[in-house]
Amino acid sequence: MDVLESLSRQISSIHTTAMASGGRRLNAEVLRSRWKIGEFLARADQNVRMARKYGAGWMRHLAARLRATSGKGFALTNLYAMRSLYLEYRIGDLAPALSWNHYKILINIVDRPLRQELEREAINRGWSCAELDARVRLRTTSPKRYVFEREHLDFYEARVIEFEAPGYGRVRALDGGFRIVRSEKLEGFATGSILQWTPQGTLRPTEREEPSYLYLAKVERIIDGDTFQAMVDLGAGQFHWREFRLRGVDTPELDAAGGHRMRDWLAARMPAESVVALRSHQSDKYRRYLADVVYLSQAQDRYELLREGVWLNEELREAGFGAN
Repeated sequence: MDVLESLSRQISSIHTTAMASGGRRLNAEVLRSRWKIGEFLARADQNVRMARKYGAGWMRHLAARLRATSGKGFALTNLYAMRSLYLEYRIGDLAPALSWNHYKILINIVDRPLRQELEREAINRGWSCAELDARVRLRTTSPKRYVFEREHLDFYEARVIEFEAPGYGRVRALDGGFRIVRSEKLEGFATGSILQWTPQGTLRPTEREEPSYLYLAKVERIIDGDTFQAMVDLGAGQFHWREFRLRGVDTPELDAAGGHRMRDWLAARMPAESVVALRSHQSDKYRRYLADVVYLSQAQDRYELLREGVWLNEELREAGFGAN
């Protein structure tokens, strides 16, 4: 049996059993089932056969199958939430006084002591999900100022690093981002220094203290109004395929009002096969790298694109889709 089909059937069975419990036990069983499903998902993340056949987007394929058999409660965002529930809680610590929707709010709180405090208050005071969400926003939301100082950035930079490699001992290599390193001849370059790939495929030193993590990227697919897949040019003939989330932006999900409209809006600005300038940041809770994107149709070269292009993130925030 196909590995994804097997996982889909296991999850459907757990869900069906929980929903059949009924009565006062229903909420507790639903919570336990979400935790158990999260456990399956976390383990599937390490499944070599799954990765080989479906790639990094295997959970999206799973969500599509589960929605067809078990309903909209298995949207991709819910699957990510179930995995987070398993990673953040022990099954015996889940409080039956709170619903699955309560925990979907709580698992987004990075500060664990604060999360535990709000969880206790929600139980003791009988908060609804809306009340809990309002309290979380009040305690965690702070205004952020996003900047993109394009005049200080440059393409194709990497840091010289040194680490212990199994079977090779101590090695030096280039870290160009996305946790991808490549072995190069680095004689004369100090560990920690920032180098840049030239158009001729050679390395030259820079005076920077940190890489810009700025690349050219070819858009492959728009997923929703703030998420896309792209092939990133890391320089010197090395490429990387990745899913990105626009930094500081939050648009409606596809199944929410306006979701499809926002996806079409984004696709009009960065259609498939178009080339954009992309600056990557740390990954989010769904393991997508956050990105700033600059687009410009018919740019003559990468520097005109960077200099004259539209900063997409700011365009969306000014339209009312900013996120803290």
